[in-house]
Amino acid sequence: MVSHPDTRRARRAASLAAVGGLVLISSVLGHCSRRQNLVDERGTGGTITTPPTCDGGIPEVLDSGIQSEELALCDERPVGACQGSNDFPCEFELWFRDVVAACQERVDCPAAGCVEARTGDDGCVASVHMTEADAAFVACMVEMFGAYRCPCGITAARRYLGVASSGCRRPCATGEQPCFSGETCIDGFCEPAGAGGGG
Repeated sequence: MVSHPDTRRARRAASLAAVGGLVLISSVLGHCSRRQNLVDERGTGGTITTPPTCDGGIPEVLDSGIQSEELALCDERPVGACQGSNDFPCEFELWFRDVVAACQERVDCPAAGCVEARTGDDGCVASVHMTEADAAFVACMVEMFGAYRCPCGITAARRYLGVASSGCRRPCATGEQPCFSGETCIDGFCEPAGAGGGG
């Protein structure tokens, strides 16, 4: 038979152990919680860079050919690699990413700037948009997008392609194929402004 003082002592020890455990857990949780703010202060020499979000409006490539009558009618096209699960049938963003990557590999000079594609309510790509339109890259996208449809309504996907490669020169003709801001047309090719010559 256990005496009353021993029972009280056992209860008090168990209670102290429980309280000690809670204090230890809260202490560990409080000290292991860390917030890290990655801020690139202007002029501090920080190296954190964020690629453009391409949200400022991307002009449509009006002569892309995505609405060409030579392409199969939308409802006659098979569903492309944009078919998701039953709960999320539209996976246009993933297909768009794959098409862009494939076209970047196929063209001689990788495209630059921002690119976007938009589908109509029928699930077919209805327009392509680029800040630095590249004919070969656009033709590749039209070929791939124009062969399939998606189980989607009106949606869009966009991507930043980076800056133009210094080894690739875009052809130009003054007034007809103008160069981008910061470039000038020299001997039929767009060159950085100040490279000499011009026309």
